[in-house]
Amino acid sequence: MKNKYMCIAALLVGGVMLTQSAALAGKGCQCSKGKKEMNMEEKFFHKTQLILSNSQVLGLSDKQAQDIKDLKIAVEKSLITRQADIDVVATDIKSKLQEDAIDVAGVNQLVDKKYDLKKAKTRYVVESLAKLKGSLSSSQLKKMKDLYKDRKK
Repeated sequence: MKNKYMCIAALLVGGVMLTQSAALAGKGCQCSKGKKEMNMEEKFFHKTQLILSNSQVLGLSDKQAQDIKDLKIAVEKSLITRQADIDVVATDIKSKLQEDAIDVAGVNQLVDKKYDLKKAKTRYVVESLAKLKGSLSSSQLKKMKDLYKDRKK
């Protein structure tokens, strides 16, 4: 009887694990499947991952690989703080809108500030992308483009 319950429990656990792995199998990078347009941040991290995971194929030096890793971490940290600043301003906007008498000029200033922060964040990512590509030689860039084309097929 005990073996029967153990067998049933093992089958249930196996079934759950199989279901979970099948559900997770469909998730992943949607960019190569053409289903999702990547934003600037996703493009940066995708390119960084592509370069680092193919460092031997691209012929990256140890210094280049370390510089790219450092850039990735610096960008990640900066994006966290920039997004926090945007979230704080968004919260301030919500707070002002809940007041009985809405200060339209004050809210408009906050809206301008919020979108200025978003604009600065996007520009920072573009600059970081340029720095990432600038760290590669022309032959490494060509190899990277070929790798990217091969992944899309």
